[in-house]
Amino acid sequence: MTKKRFDLFRLFSTPVFVGKLGLETKEILKVKTNIEKEKYILNANQSAERSEDVHILDKKKFKFIKDKINSAFDIYKNDVFKYQNTNMIMTSSWVAKHAAACFGDYHNHTNSMFSGVYYVNTTK
Repeated sequence: MTKKRFDLFRLFSTPVFVGKLGLETKEILKVKTNIEKEKYILNANQSAERSEDVHILDKKKFKFIKDKINSAFDIYKNDVFKYQNTNMIMTSSWVAKHAAACFGDYHNHTNSMFSGVYYVNTTK
């Protein structure tokens, strides 16, 4: 009889936290209006655009949405992962614009423990 040599431990799963930020209609319109005013560059595959600014949520005009995102993240960080006494910072933020049938470039979020997405315009 052969002795079992290996076990499998699912240490690196990919949990996904989904929720709503609870933005009011006027706040959503403010986000849409402000992101249209940003400057954009084409991604490498020429299929989509990304804001030139990769710290977009640090702008004063986006403070209200950054606060909502951070509040949602705190629920995830504190209640799910139990990191109540851990301070984490948002290192970057940008806008990605994709037309129908377009796609983003493959990329990694290096130097990141968590990554997030807020969808402004989507189809159901």
